[in-house]
Amino acid sequence: MPSTTPPPPSLGLSRPRLLQTASAFITSYNTWSIDTILSIRSPSCIHHTLPASLNVPSRTNAEYATFLEPMLPIFRGVEFAIINSEKETVVDVAAGKVVLHCRNSADTDAGKYENEYVFILTMSEDGTLLDEIVEFIDAAYTVDFKRRISALKQGSGSSNS
Repeated sequence: MPSTTPPPPSLGLSRPRLLQTASAFITSYNTWSIDTILSIRSPSCIHHTLPASLNVPSRTNAEYATFLEPMLPIFRGVEFAIINSEKETVVDVAAGKVVLHCRNSADTDAGKYENEYVFILTMSEDGTLLDEIVEFIDAAYTVDFKRRISALKQGSGSSNS
């Protein structure tokens, strides 16, 4: 007769390990370095950005690096932080997932950037790398910020003509 007891979680998965990896994910953005941001991801990691209304494709590590590179000089003093980690962070050791509510702020030529995120992070079997990132971003703020950046670029382009 088959056992109805679920298999034990992988030896590497524990609440502290998953929280440590999730914290390293957030900290990696504060370095604002592509290599550091990608260093916490597994080679097969996929990054999804939602809501779907933003029409952002899912990205491999290489695609995410290509997406991020032109943004590096736009954002200065990037500061990612977990909001109310004691109450809002959800850890599912059996699934190897952590859910974080975060904020990000930075200085830009288009003014202060301040956005809010929810990340669903799926970890590798040993809990040390990210296999999947699902990022929910404030769509209204993101659309407005893209508009401000576009207006700034168009303004600087027309003054040089």
